[in-house]
Amino acid sequence: MFLSLSCAYAEGNSTDLEEVNLDADDVSMYYHDGHRLNVDLSDSGNDSLANQSLTININGQNYTRTTNDAGRASLAINLIPGEYSSTIFFLGTDKYLSSNKTVNVKVLPTISGDDVVKYYRNGTQYYATFLDNEGEFLDYEDVTFNINGVFYTRTTDQNGVAKLNINLNSGDYILTAYNPNDGFAYSNNIKVLPTINGSDLRKIYRDNNQYWVTFKDFEGNPLTNTDVEFNINGVMYIRKSNSLGNGKLNINLDAGEYIITAKNLLTGELCSNNIKVEAFSDTKLTTEDYVFTPTDDDVIEATLINSLGYGVYDETVSLTINGQTYTDITDDEGVARFFLDLDEGNYTLSFKHESNSRYGASSASSHVETYGGIKITLEGEDAILFVNDTYSVRMSDENGKPFTNQTVYFDFGYKVLSAVSDENGVASVKVDVKSDYYNLIFFYNATGYKFSRGFSDLLVLIEGKTTLTPMTTTVKEGNRQQLKIALDADGIRLFGEEVIIEVNGKQYVKTTDGDGMVGLTINLGAGTYTVNCYFKGADGLSDSQMSCQLTVTPRIATKMTVLTASTFYKNYGITYNVELRADKVLANRDVSITVGSKTFNQKTDGDGVVHLDLNDFNDGSYDVSLSFAGDNDYAVYKGFTKVAVTSKTPYTYGYWVRYRDMVNINLAELASKGTNNLFLHEKAVSAYGANNVVSWIKKANDYGIKVHIWMQCFYDGEWLNPVKSDGSYDYDLLNSIIADAKYYAGLKGVSGVNLDYLRYPGTAYKYSGGTAAINYLVKNTVSAVKAVNPNCIVSAAVMPEPSSMIYYYGQDIPTISKYLDAILPMIYKGNYERNTAWIQSTTKWFVDNSNGAKIWSGLQAYRSDDDLSYLPISELTGDAQAALNAGAKGVIMFRWGVTNFIDFNTLKTS
Repeated sequence: MFLSLSCAYAEGNSTDLEEVNLDADDVSMYYHDGHRLNVDLSDSGNDSLANQSLTININGQNYTRTTNDAGRASLAINLIPGEYSSTIFFLGTDKYLSSNKTVNVKVLPTISGDDVVKYYRNGTQYYATFLDNEGEFLDYEDVTFNINGVFYTRTTDQNGVAKLNINLNSGDYILTAYNPNDGFAYSNNIKVLPTINGSDLRKIYRDNNQYWVTFKDFEGNPLTNTDVEFNINGVMYIRKSNSLGNGKLNINLDAGEYIITAKNLLTGELCSNNIKVEAFSDTKLTTEDYVFTPTDDDVIEATLINSLGYGVYDETVSLTINGQTYTDITDDEGVARFFLDLDEGNYTLSFKHESNSRYGASSASSHVETYGGIKITLEGEDAILFVNDTYSVRMSDENGKPFTNQTVYFDFGYKVLSAVSDENGVASVKVDVKSDYYNLIFFYNATGYKFSRGFSDLLVLIEGKTTLTPMTTTVKEGNRQQLKIALDADGIRLFGEEVIIEVNGKQYVKTTDGDGMVGLTINLGAGTYTVNCYFKGADGLSDSQMSCQLTVTPRIATKMTVLTASTFYKNYGITYNVELRADKVLANRDVSITVGSKTFNQKTDGDGVVHLDLNDFNDGSYDVSLSFAGDNDYAVYKGFTKVAVTSKTPYTYGYWVRYRDMVNINLAELASKGTNNLFLHEKAVSAYGANNVVSWIKKANDYGIKVHIWMQCFYDGEWLNPVKSDGSYDYDLLNSIIADAKYYAGLKGVSGVNLDYLRYPGTAYKYSGGTAAINYLVKNTVSAVKAVNPNCIVSAAVMPEPSSMIYYYGQDIPTISKYLDAILPMIYKGNYERNTAWIQSTTKWFVDNSNGAKIWSGLQAYRSDDDLSYLPISELTGDAQAALNAGAKGVIMFRWGVTNFIDFNTLKTS
């Protein structure tokens, strides 16, 4: 919001006021290189004007600064890279005219990179260039990348370039690179395009709606005529993609809900979808009226459709005509076909589908009008032939005599051949077609005769040499996966043939399915087994045999771990959290957890965690059983533990954390040592982005750790005064702090806001109204935060000098403790050259003088600001115990990164 100002002049003629010089230069800088926007104010004689108020407007915010003895005011430039316009205002006084000046501020980035669009797991990767604060290459430095919630460390080369390989699943991601030199965060969009695409399927049992998937190569080209893999209901299937790169699996499972996984065998990418097969559906029969001339094929059709509009497969439809009833089974499209030989006349057609356990009844009617013609008969048989062999059909006239010298047509789908019947009525054709399976249609159509046709299944081979091929050589122990073996001849899969399988001393006889495969469910223990397989040959097919090794691998071991403490504190805002993990966290898995007599059946979240609410449990100790049923890849887990449930409020233990340390914290280790609160510096939000901070907070919450945002109120590189030179509150400054606190309180998972630098730097006595301004800020911050999040804890870090809090720092403890939830006196014994007894006495003063706020003692974890060596654990523990003995309800260590980690669980509480 741009500053709107008006100037008030002293009474009298404005020309009596003296002009001023307002000087400032354009700024061009690299991000956080320390540059400041400097403004010099002088009178018409170029003498510096000290102690004058200037307002600097930049990026929609107003900042008030006071000139020093040299007439200079400055503003730290902590903006993200970009180009800004800044206007400086001097409002004038009763002696000087107002003035303003506009300058340009350019902040250059210290990271550059490009958006990436790539197909799954191809060679395209992400590169970023890093610079130091002077624009020179940041060479041979460890830098950090964050993508999909995971942080990676890479090292730059001599040109400041670091690479991150993108091996993520298909989807849209934001990749953020972090410059360790200045904390700059730079984001790019990463789009990983899929090499496999499928959709969820809803169908009625055995309708013709099937599961289709599109497959592509690494460059996005259709993956044609290639083996692809499907896995559903514990069974694996191999299919071939078509000329468009599409692969299909027919779904003929019983009613239920399934997850199907398709795999691109070239790229390795998986695609999972939900399959819902419904048990029952109403049906509808559709047909039409027919008129048949003598040369027409007397084929009458009716289509059975379910409630989803798809044809229904494998259902019986009856046709009654002229008192005679015929039946047929519907095909993949739901079509029933009746091949009739009708005399000339008009007929009513009545179709009917009887209700059964899966499909409702339906009926339809139509009419057919036929005209005469001499009837003949065509007869042919199923056969296995070789290319260029002869295939024959027999023709009979209306008297059953051989029908000679007539042309019969043979339709192989892509080619139509013909032959003339001999003196025996036999028409023989040379099978000049490619090796394949054929549903052959042979037909006769001549003037004066009724159209006639017949059908046969032909397998046309080149040599008839058969091959047995193992389609699976590895299965997982205990999940009933199948050993799959394919039988083919000349590259054509053979169905309906018997195959013998020998494994582990037992023999099994299996018949190949419609895909030419046999399957044997494996119930063997982990190990390697020899499989012998035999085909005895038949009908021109050679015999064959095959041996292979079958590896039964153990499923990956799993473990369920309680992340939170062994004591559950009711109504504390932290759930009882359990993680399921194997070689990685296992997301979206069903687990069962029983606490006492209550069982929770839940699905793990994206972090592999389930969250249980035990607030309605009575205080006491409970047995806990943990159970995961396992799946194709991961083993069963069963475990037991205990949890104590209590209504007591826990003590608060934790650490202040600098923003750049967020990515380095071992949350599990801290939680194991009783840490339940962390105070994360607010700069983490701007450095890593709110989404990444929220994600990190969620992980901390999973371990039972609350997160507070640690705010700096009156210091941004220089001290800020909450009152103006005239003694009035600087509402722009105060309101901006309140607005920031509200924003942080609204972030998902944030448990508290911690106000630091809520003071003067030892100079409060110089400014009238400073203490009142701080009281005002605290009261209104608490009110604003609670309006956003009533459960958000508002705390403040304060100085540890009871006798001079107000005089030097403007901190009125009896007043602000009426508003705050907690006060954290920074009792840093090293900086004050004091001992543990001082910690105890100082803590007691705050406990005695607080009007409602809990006291969480802030302790120094290192020797002093002049000596950063860590205090021993025994000394830290003693300091913490002294604070608790004085009545503190918590201990917060300053800070993570310069501390040994004490076990807070060992502290004694009253």
